[in-house]
Amino acid sequence: MTKSTCGDAQVISASGVESFYPAIAIDPNGEPNVAFEAKSADTTYAVFFRRRVAGNWEPIQRVSKTNEVYAEIPDLAITSDGVIKIVYQNKSDGTAYVRFASSDDGITFKSSETLTQLQIENMESAAQVLADASAPEGKQLAAGLYPRIALDSAGNAYVVWNIPTPYGIKYIHQLASGWSNEVQVAKGHKDQTADIAVASDGRVGVVWARGDTFDASFALFVNDSKTTQFDQLGGSNEWSLWPRIALDCAENFHVAFQGSKTADPGHDWNVLHRAYDGSSWSKLETIASAGAQEQSPNIATTNLGAIIYSDGGNVFASTADLGVTCGGSPATPTQTLTPTATQTNAPGITPTDTPTATPTSTQIPVNSPTPTNTATNQPTPTATQTLAPVSGKEHIPSNDPRIQYSGTWGQYNNKDASDKSYQRCGGAKKCKKSWAAQLNFVGGKRVEWETVYANTYGKAEVYLDGRLFERIDLCRLRKGSPLPKFATRTYILSGDANTPHSIRIRARGSHSKCSAYDANYVSVDGFNILR
Repeated sequence: MTKSTCGDAQVISASGVESFYPAIAIDPNGEPNVAFEAKSADTTYAVFFRRRVAGNWEPIQRVSKTNEVYAEIPDLAITSDGVIKIVYQNKSDGTAYVRFASSDDGITFKSSETLTQLQIENMESAAQVLADASAPEGKQLAAGLYPRIALDSAGNAYVVWNIPTPYGIKYIHQLASGWSNEVQVAKGHKDQTADIAVASDGRVGVVWARGDTFDASFALFVNDSKTTQFDQLGGSNEWSLWPRIALDCAENFHVAFQGSKTADPGHDWNVLHRAYDGSSWSKLETIASAGAQEQSPNIATTNLGAIIYSDGGNVFASTADLGVTCGGSPATPTQTLTPTATQTNAPGITPTDTPTATPTSTQIPVNSPTPTNTATNQPTPTATQTLAPVSGKEHIPSNDPRIQYSGTWGQYNNKDASDKSYQRCGGAKKCKKSWAAQLNFVGGKRVEWETVYANTYGKAEVYLDGRLFERIDLCRLRKGSPLPKFATRTYILSGDANTPHSIRIRARGSHSKCSAYDANYVSVDGFNILR
């Protein structure tokens, strides 16, 4: 991300109105959506939302209600079907609240829900702190609730916040109906400025700063129970603050924060990064040494890692290839971008493939599906049918003759499959190397592979237009269960409506150490072409 690759800056908030703390998310159409707080009267603030549609910015919408005075510090996330979810804090008459609001269309926001409320005296306005030219760090970080939001794979919101005196971190999440109980993450250590991320298997990672030791912590939760806590994210740094967390497409957690080798550092901050693969932490990496009072980094990760940070006068960006592959990444090659305005040490992490496990059994689970028919030793196709363009979304079921299978594949019935059945490579146990399924088609903006995850599954490769695009461990994405979990992986295509394409799913003939099973299945539940 450089100045030359970014478009001209655009004013999002109303002209002449003081605005603070913007948050941004990209919707399913690839357009930016922004939440921010702005002054709504001489002594109060409100939360607003604005989005871009087809290249044009729509009118500003108010999110917080008029009776929610001092509504501040919003954060937002957007589901795969475009539902906008925003959290923010507000205070009134000695009571502080964490609020949640959502909108299906970006125009009308439903009445906010109160997620928690606390009796707090003298909680300062975060915007007023900035207006008074005092950094949040100098104004007691824990004076605010600083709510943050993340979504699970089903689009349910997870919201984390910090509790001012007597301090602590909690999170809560959406259920099929209502919200969960509050989950206590930490308490008793001047815990503050938390952030949260949720893996596709439901694991929850939370990071936060501790004001008693000036270090940053990480905790991992499974089913709302803490399984891991690490309290020395900053390593040998004297101070580590403002941690932010993200998940890459291989489900590794990445944390960025500001740290200093000097106690009470003043203008001696660095931006740092490290990653957690589920079993161990990477070494600390220095992303920038900007020598400024406030860094306040943020991080986003896919197959690339992107970190932004400020030196108090400028905003900088640094990116690096993380050495992992993503199902939703563009099908065209990407290059590592150069950070702007400051020299950086780009992170070159390659997370470990999977946590180590010691096999104890090689039995196939008794509840494995029973094949209804088996195609054996199908020849590798030398000529394949090509799908003609069809507008909209075209679904190709797994038993469609246009999908060319090579090797041994069987059809299995399952009510959760897209067509109540799916094709699985591997016969009774083994899916041999190079057995494959291929579909040729014309045109399309995206192609989706409907597939299966389970700990009896192996590794596969995805080829787009004849080129290797990603390698994926289908076991690692559901290492806790042999029961199939149906999922969709999306790939962005280049070209126009007349461009010929192909997608090929090829077995690697191996199983990782993510579970005790040595079966290495690969499945095709179908394909979708989106034009």
